[in-house]
Amino acid sequence: MGQEALWNSSRNHYRFFEFDQAAKGYLTVAQDPKFAGSEHRKEALGLTASLLDNDQQYGKAAELYKRYSEAVSDKPQDSAQAYFFSCNAYEKAKENSKQSACLKDFIKKFNNQPEAGDLVVQAHMKQAVITEQTSRDKNAVLNAYKKVRDEFIAKRLPAATPAAGFAAKADFLIVEEKFKAFQKKELKFGSKPDQIKKTFEAFTRRVEGV
Repeated sequence: MGQEALWNSSRNHYRFFEFDQAAKGYLTVAQDPKFAGSEHRKEALGLTASLLDNDQQYGKAAELYKRYSEAVSDKPQDSAQAYFFSCNAYEKAKENSKQSACLKDFIKKFNNQPEAGDLVVQAHMKQAVITEQTSRDKNAVLNAYKKVRDEFIAKRLPAATPAAGFAAKADFLIVEEKFKAFQKKELKFGSKPDQIKKTFEAFTRRVEGV
């Protein structure tokens, strides 16, 4: 079957909800050497990744998302989005170690690209959640959430972005954790009113200085 014939056949399979056949055709266009010159090669790679993702074949989808990210590296925003989808696929598969490694690679790869700023903050948030779920080290968890907030501030992202929501949530969790620690601490107020005031002011300074 020729290049355009296979491409159109795959599109028809997709149109009629025959997703297995569509994915098979798209994957052939994407990686068979016979179709190396096809103008649809990159798009086919991304479509295959999406179809496998929807079919819960997360491991295969993750790898194809990474390949698609590399294939469209001339488009930084699309490249970052595809790589981020790869990490999300590992998350859906509940593979924490692979997700964490993917997020670290994502941050390293796209941290200095302005187009990926929002996704980088989200990646730090997902790392913080993983740290909270897997670590007993409260300082490590606290530092992970601090990183979310600090990255949002450093990248000077707009307020009306998902990253702003993650930064606000991280900030809330930081303060909440500090307040829990404050509640557990045995306080010695003394007998003078100004000593009580100083105790609470000291706590407030610690929270604000996080």
